[in-house]
Amino acid sequence: MSSQDCAKRAFTLIEMMIVIIIISVLALIAIVQYSIAIERARAAEAKDVLGYLRKECAVIYNRDSNIINCTQQNLGIGMEEGMFPNECYRTHYFNYSAEESPSFDNVMVFTATRCMSYGRPPNAKKNGAIMLTIDYGNGTSFLSSVGVY
Repeated sequence: MSSQDCAKRAFTLIEMMIVIIIISVLALIAIVQYSIAIERARAAEAKDVLGYLRKECAVIYNRDSNIINCTQQNLGIGMEEGMFPNECYRTHYFNYSAEESPSFDNVMVFTATRCMSYGRPPNAKKNGAIMLTIDYGNGTSFLSSVGVY
């Protein structure tokens, strides 16, 4: 076999560089899409917690016919173990709050805010919050978001 035959079989440096560039671009796209999917999963977890808080407050509303006892403590929001954190904490990606609407009777606003620091790593790079507004008087709800959600 001559040296010219070996040279014809081998890949050139340009061909190798093109293959490496294509693989790099595909890997970058995959990493970005993976990051988006992970953040969506974290948002789904926060929506699940908001749904739990809504149900707990509904139990209180059905018992008392008002939401005055739908406090963060009664709903399990706080910094004690086993509660949903009301501040960024290393065990959660979001912090949670529950507030009675000052403008309307029997309306609660539950909020999950993405931790930018001090939360479960990795912390978010962009602000975001998910809000669930419930009118227990007429049974309507509204889910909204700000930022990356």
